[in-house]
Amino acid sequence: MIILLSTSATGLQKLLDISVLIGNELCLQFNDKNSHCMEIGPKYNSRPAPMFLLSNPVEWVDSVKYIGVTIIASKNFIIDINQIR
Repeated sequence: MIILLSTSATGLQKLLDISVLIGNELCLQFNDKNSHCMEIGPKYNSRPAPMFLLSNPVEWVDSVKYIGVTIIASKNFIIDINQIR
């Protein structure tokens, strides 16, 4: 799993494009169906322009699970550890 962080939607799209180019050079494949975008910050409940990976749109989500921890889209960085045993 790769996590890309950006302060803007434009910057995020550039990171996605660069990741695909470098992935092609290294013979790595990205699965656009298992990729998601999430916003954290003052505008967390708005949805910016669609992001694209391999010319396919990436879904905007309200939460994502990473190494057993659920990260939740909100004004501040919030994690949900209720599912951890």
